[in-house]
Amino acid sequence: MKLLKKYLTRFGVNICTLFFLVSLLFSCEVLLFSKPMPIDGKTTREFPEFLEGTYLLDNNPSESINGSYDNTIKPKSFGNTYLDVELVNNQNCIIYSYTQNHISTIIDSLESWEDISNVSIKGTTLMFKRNDEIEFVRNLTLLENDLIRTERKIIYELDLGKGILVEQGKKDDEIKILFKEDEGNFAVNVFLQKNWVSYVIFKNEKGIEVKYFDIESDEQFEDNFAYYNGITKIKKIQKGEYLATPTNNEFYSLLSEPKITDTWILKRIEEKTKINTIYLILMGVAILAAVLILFRRRKH
Repeated sequence: MKLLKKYLTRFGVNICTLFFLVSLLFSCEVLLFSKPMPIDGKTTREFPEFLEGTYLLDNNPSESINGSYDNTIKPKSFGNTYLDVELVNNQNCIIYSYTQNHISTIIDSLESWEDISNVSIKGTTLMFKRNDEIEFVRNLTLLENDLIRTERKIIYELDLGKGILVEQGKKDDEIKILFKEDEGNFAVNVFLQKNWVSYVIFKNEKGIEVKYFDIESDEQFEDNFAYYNGITKIKKIQKGEYLATPTNNEFYSLLSEPKITDTWILKRIEEKTKINTIYLILMGVAILAAVLILFRRRKH
């Protein structure tokens, strides 16, 4: 599962898709909860203001935790994935995503696929041939130092008032969600059939961390089942699916187990291309004042 996420990130799959789809759809081993977690947390229908901003997804969380995290892109790396979280109001949120990488790395990566050939970039369009069909990635932005950025697109819209998440382009396929607050932490609970999957958001100095349950293999979990069942009662639903209803303490104890959890590190960034709103207002006032002064001088 972790290798799959790295593979997907390499080709620019957005972080929200990784949060809500990779864990749910690609992972055969999942820990479900019969109720939204943490069980003692308070259900909230308002987004915390600190979530709004632009984030850089770290492809190597271990380095981030040790403090060596930065915004550079090394050649032949997986590139950078960015996430824009925009609060429309306290109940509605729009999430955008875009990626940035070296042109040479993108071309080399695509050409390494057996069914892809004739990779080229013309203007702001990436073209390649896959199984005798020409495919296009349009509206790219060419940057300095051999870098290219994909188009910023809406990927998810969240409505806490209705308790739904809608994937862009799938308006008829609403996903039920529930936000819970617990001692300053926020948990996003996603409804999956009859049960819930939980993602816990922790705020830190650099941005946020999202922790969730990621069982690497059914065999590994089965070998240590007695240990995890000692933390909280766990029921096996079927192969690769387990169900629990832990107390608050038991939930956080499970969340601290490295072999059954994973973490996404999101560093808040300030892009040079973004102009501060307050700065714009001050500039507007200054220009207006200058115009009024000139008008008065001409009048006298």
